[in-house]
Amino acid sequence: MRGSATMSERQPVTGDTLRQAAQTSAAVLGPLVDRNWRKRAFRMTWSCRFTLDHVLNCLAWYAHDIAGEVTGLDGAARAGAPRASITDLLSSLCPLAEVLALVCEGKPATARGLHSWGVADPEGFLAMGSIEVSLHTWDIVMALDPERANDAVAPEVAALLVPRLFPDAPCDADPVGTLLYATGRAALADRPRLTQWQWHSAPVD
Repeated sequence: MRGSATMSERQPVTGDTLRQAAQTSAAVLGPLVDRNWRKRAFRMTWSCRFTLDHVLNCLAWYAHDIAGEVTGLDGAARAGAPRASITDLLSSLCPLAEVLALVCEGKPATARGLHSWGVADPEGFLAMGSIEVSLHTWDIVMALDPERANDAVAPEVAALLVPRLFPDAPCDADPVGTLLYATGRAALADRPRLTQWQWHSAPVD
């Protein structure tokens, strides 16, 4: 039995979901550009800077893989920008999210692209892009300004991501808390923090 809303009740992840995730991230991270981005992101071995660069890589890779309907190899559309400033990286966040959104919006629902956790459809790539942006924004904010962590993930975005990427997740808590729980970032009520997790890339409907 699935823990979230039934698939017939599930609202789809769209390009606007990804756009909102990116806009939320940029608004939260923008005021933190002068912080120490060499610090490790929350519970990660990566620095905050590397984590942000990774998010941009993911947006480019996902756009590449669904655009070409790549199913046999990982895309290498972007390999990081180690000399870019934090301001430069942040300035690329919404444009790269827009690229992925437009690519997915232009593909038929039958299109498929490679992901190591399952071959995904365009909605899956939108969801994966949105979760990369949202969760890693939370990871960075938890390291640089934890008092603002509640602003890192838009509840409306989380509410769409949970049933798409974690169809067996609990449905008795707020969407942001459930998303953090499902990705091993926090406990959820009497449920201890997960030490292993994986999202569901393949179509669920």
